[in-house]
Amino acid sequence: MSIGSKILSAVLIISLATFFCCKKRTDINLSPEIRELNMYAIELEPEQAGIVSDKILNRVFTAKGTKIYGLGEAAHGSSTLMGLKSDIFRYLVENKGCKAICYEFNYERSLEIDDYVINGTGNIDSLIYDLSWIQSNKEVKRLLVWMREYNSSKEESEKVHFTGIDCQLDMFTPERLQYNISHLDQGLSQIIDKELTELSITGRPEYRGMKEEEFKSIEALILTIKEISLSYINSKDTFTETASESKILHLIDCMLTSHTFLFNVYNGKGHKRDEFMAENILWALKQYDDSSSIVVWAHNAHLCVVPNLDPHYYPEGASSMGFYLREQLNDKYQVVGTSFNRGQIIAVETDTLTGKDTAPHIIYIDTIPPEGSVNRLFESARYKNFVLDLRNIDTGTKLYTYLDTIRPFLGVGDFYIGNTLAHYKDDRTVNLVEAYDIIFHFKEIRPLNISGKWVLKTKSE
Repeated sequence: MSIGSKILSAVLIISLATFFCCKKRTDINLSPEIRELNMYAIELEPEQAGIVSDKILNRVFTAKGTKIYGLGEAAHGSSTLMGLKSDIFRYLVENKGCKAICYEFNYERSLEIDDYVINGTGNIDSLIYDLSWIQSNKEVKRLLVWMREYNSSKEESEKVHFTGIDCQLDMFTPERLQYNISHLDQGLSQIIDKELTELSITGRPEYRGMKEEEFKSIEALILTIKEISLSYINSKDTFTETASESKILHLIDCMLTSHTFLFNVYNGKGHKRDEFMAENILWALKQYDDSSSIVVWAHNAHLCVVPNLDPHYYPEGASSMGFYLREQLNDKYQVVGTSFNRGQIIAVETDTLTGKDTAPHIIYIDTIPPEGSVNRLFESARYKNFVLDLRNIDTGTKLYTYLDTIRPFLGVGDFYIGNTLAHYKDDRTVNLVEAYDIIFHFKEIRPLNISGKWVLKTKSE
């Protein structure tokens, strides 16, 4: 061997030794929590046209007998998180008998969207045009179009539905009850036309400072509408409620719930929005056979399994929607959370000049996660994007101990406070292993593509 070859071989050996030695020292220097996180985390392998592959989802969704899958989002305004949840929903429809998506959206408006995905009725752009930017965007449109295309070749019993589970604002448009009942049952609509008209002409009630007497008067009118509707339905020569009849009774219940919610919120009383949404989800589940499951699509804070949340976010320490679902279904309710560390989202802020909400715009988040937070640990993981099945972590590990503690966890709804660090605390602090079953984490996310009546503006405009 020539001198040159010997020198080259020596350099190569030294280089390899240095590499492995440094790698070993690096591994040793990692904290036990990070080493264990790297053991349990599964790197996300995106599909060509999606966020996550079916191969990964097959490894994660192994539990049998799940009836409700909660798909959470750490920020409403992210196309990355929306795309992930769309991929999971499609997978659950095609592989796990999922028959409906229950969206954080008001029930009565969801009936028209459901008609579109089931029957192709209407124009999707028109249906979502004037909705909130959280629903009026290209990601939600893509999801609804996929549902329509999937249903177009299916028998009626195999089709997937779209159902709203929120009803907090229904009584701001009481005329919609008359509109919906007239479309569902003309005969009943004519019988209760007087009562429906009386409710409609209340317009948008002024709940701030509303007297108890006025609240009770409107409540009595809605209860009368329900009583007459029940008598009408029971008088029919049938033994079970039809789908239309079930929708009518649920519409009336949602209107009553909205009336109670708005009265309490505007008059400083504790509200039960999450408990109401949980009841609506359980109602939706009953619409399908025992072999079916449903997906719930909402923010992390609603879906996580947490009792007595921070009173600044849920008045009087009320619990999350996920807590009520877990109480009713135990491990048949499976909750998937999402997390991120930085990137761009869509949100509104408070306009410092007017005191009102700004138009939705892009928010840039690049704050280093605070020490001791869940996100700070995830920042050090081997993979930028990964999924962590919290149920599989050995309880004797340092990782489990770290996550089995109430810690800051980044979350943004539709509103940005103006300071990223503020979104790590207050209502967002959480014991991760108690709150979720599975976490999908992204180091960086992208913003929603809002559409319809929304024109995207920069913060300075």
